[in-house]
Amino acid sequence: MRNATISVIIPVYRAQAYLAQCVQSVCAQTCADLEIWLVDDGSPDDCPALCDAWAQKDPRIRVLHQPNQGQGAARNAALDRCTGAWVAFVDSDDWIEPQMYETMLAFAAEKDLDVVYCTARIEREHDDREIRFLEYPDRTVKPAREVMVRVLKDEIGGQPWKALYRRRCWETVRFPTGMKYEDLAMSWQPFLHAAGEVGFLAAPFYHYRMNPESTSWAHNPRKYGDIFRAFCLHYDYARAHCPEAADTCLAKCLSAALLAHNSALVSPQEVDPARVAQARQMLADHRRTYRAVQSLPARRKLLLGLYYRAPVLYRRIALWRARRSRTERTP
Repeated sequence: MRNATISVIIPVYRAQAYLAQCVQSVCAQTCADLEIWLVDDGSPDDCPALCDAWAQKDPRIRVLHQPNQGQGAARNAALDRCTGAWVAFVDSDDWIEPQMYETMLAFAAEKDLDVVYCTARIEREHDDREIRFLEYPDRTVKPAREVMVRVLKDEIGGQPWKALYRRRCWETVRFPTGMKYEDLAMSWQPFLHAAGEVGFLAAPFYHYRMNPESTSWAHNPRKYGDIFRAFCLHYDYARAHCPEAADTCLAKCLSAALLAHNSALVSPQEVDPARVAQARQMLADHRRTYRAVQSLPARRKLLLGLYYRAPVLYRRIALWRARRSRTERTP
């Protein structure tokens, strides 16, 4: 059987209310030469049966069922099996415009690109006016190295669903497992294998749903430890291979370390003790040097100074801010 042009990977977990809209939007692409991977990550709702039903409707759909291991493991399972010349990702509570892949492929062919970005329309209840991820003017082309540095510094978000990648970008790259924010943890790595350039389209082809149960928006104190760990991976790579990004990556690490510390103050029973210990160790290691981090905002330096010199006062302020935040969220 001939390999498809694009492999579209959709990890599926607790998305039965949204899955039909998501899959239909992929099946309806004007670029029809797709293989569509639905990876049921041990979803406890009706998603496993819904995935199988979709495979009966469309021969391009392949379904994988696995025990719940997280979004990274679900994406990896499809990456290990997919055959397309290009790779794309869609989250199962989102959807895409019909012309998304055809337009991105045409731009890639015209400019000999390895990666093409688009923007996303943010979908809130009764409000879809906000558009995000406009990194450059429409049809900008940049060297892969330049984009990699900006992604490493988190100036360009690492969400894989807003890009179309040539397959070689993912040949040896996989998502880390056992953590949230797995895309942040390895966001720059696909660009290390991009031999060509990266293009940017301003069109909001992707619809990103603000789902209160998603990784980004659900209440989960453990996630701050994973965000800290992800930025540590950025910093480790920058120190060894990309010194021009090291200062910014260190600033991200220290800021994330404070958030992990705060989450342990507020919800000590809900955090990963090992992650929090690592965050506090990084803060201790930079007690005398944090002022020299040029990318660290002045306000963050003030908070760090308070953390180091007046820990009791810092704790009281952190707990007060957490109580106020909970009160504001309560209807």
